[in-house]
Amino acid sequence: MKKLVSMTMAMAMMAALFVACGDDGTDDETPPPAVPTIALDGGDIDQPQEITNPMSVKIGVTAPGAIAGFTVTIDSPALTAEMLAAVGLAAELNLVNPGSMAEALGALGFPSGEAVSGKTALTFDISKLVPMIAQIYNETSDHKFILKVTDAKGKSTTKTLTCHLTGKVALAYNNDADLWANTATVTAANVPDGGSVQYRVKGAADWTDAVLVEGSKYRLAPVYETSKNAAGLDVHTIKAGTGVFAATTYEVRIAKDGRRRQQGVRHGGRG
Repeated sequence: MKKLVSMTMAMAMMAALFVACGDDGTDDETPPPAVPTIALDGGDIDQPQEITNPMSVKIGVTAPGAIAGFTVTIDSPALTAEMLAAVGLAAELNLVNPGSMAEALGALGFPSGEAVSGKTALTFDISKLVPMIAQIYNETSDHKFILKVTDAKGKSTTKTLTCHLTGKVALAYNNDADLWANTATVTAANVPDGGSVQYRVKGAADWTDAVLVEGSKYRLAPVYETSKNAAGLDVHTIKAGTGVFAATTYEVRIAKDGRRRQQGVRHGGRG
């Protein structure tokens, strides 16, 4: 009988031990607290957004654990530290503790202070801010807004909103045709890397590369071919379709990889 009681007690202790080891005080079916989320309304925040005017840039944030920290880091060749300082802002923005920047943040669409701290969800609209980049900068570039949200439990999420600006190429004839030298110049802004300025007689099949003079100034110049005359001397003649001549209409374009980016027309005979 004594032996039976001892065995029963031993089995009960083992059962209690198994229960204690398996009980960690959590419910296996209860999901862990959700981390904050940052999303672009109507788009994919992980993909570059082309800057247009108008455009919609609305950011939605959720933080079930309540927002304790929200920072925005601006990495932009247009929105430099100097330019931001001129409007009362900085490249590092703290939306929970904005300090003296609260008014300037609000003017650009960013919430701050009590409108952010402790919130479990919020949406803000910077649809007016982003298109302004194209008004102060005109080179192909990326402009990044690095958003970091931290909740009261220390969980954080970081997303980078990349806004891509495609620089607008532009062509302008400088009204300086020299019919003695058979040349003229154009100004070409924002020629892409690897691109070129080309010209041709209107409707012709072949394009000729213009010559970069300096900066954004290009010369439409003749291409010379060399041949021998009857006396065996070198004779230099202008290759057909190159150079600028009176009473002739020319087409000028900016091209890359053989594809037109921008095109204009000018007329010869006005120099």
